Amino acid sequence: MYRTCFFIMIYFPIIHAFTCGQSSIKPNDLSSTKIINGTEARPHSWPWIVSLQHPLLGHFCGGSVIDANYVISAAHCFFNIFFYDSIVFIGNHYLTDRVEYRTISAVIIHPLYTLVDGSPDDIVLLKLNQSIDIKSYPPICLPTNDSAILELPGQRLTIAGWGLTNESESSNVLLQTTLSIFDSSIPECHPFMNDTNKQLCVGVIGGGTGSCSVSITKAK
Repeated sequence: MYRTCFFIMIYFPIIHAFTCGQSSIKPNDLSSTKIINGTEARPHSWPWIVSLQHPLLGHFCGGSVIDANYVISAAHCFFNIFFYDSIVFIGNHYLTDRVEYRTISAVIIHPLYTLVDGSPDDIVLLKLNQSIDIKSYPPICLPTNDSAILELPGQRLTIAGWGLTNESESSNVLLQTTLSIFDSSIPECHPFMNDTNKQLCVGVIGGGTGSCSVSITKAK
């Protein structure tokens, strides 16, 4: 078993009072089962996804627009203030696209986040220096309450992003896949979860796909 990880963006089909999680371009068939060994997303069908790029190092993480002024990402992407000068590229399909961009005016890391692998509070908010037009780049949907999360086991979710497609090769194009959400009480989930009240157990039977390549066997 091995894990090859990069930040992912998760779309939960939960209804909000405002328009979110809706794209003017229909995504590809979501029955695909690969990001590691991934399939290319239809260009601009996930408009809330952004690429975080450092001027010297290029792309290092992804993120998602949550409103006109903020992007959500993983706190571990900003473990060093070196990355605070990064640029948020919006509307990219290829990492080399230069459609629209913003700089970061504030980095707000979850106060309970630690550098321990699998930290359940691995969340950061990035305040942008200038608002995004959310008519052109609608935000991702977020759960409105805890009960929405509790009802998810057994459902499917979509992840998309750039990053490693195996242990050594990265993708220049946006990839997508769908994964199943498992009941976090099954033993196969335990090695990868530090807090079942804050984390989801996701994957596919047999592994080999996802943001981390992890073999999960569903309990009988």
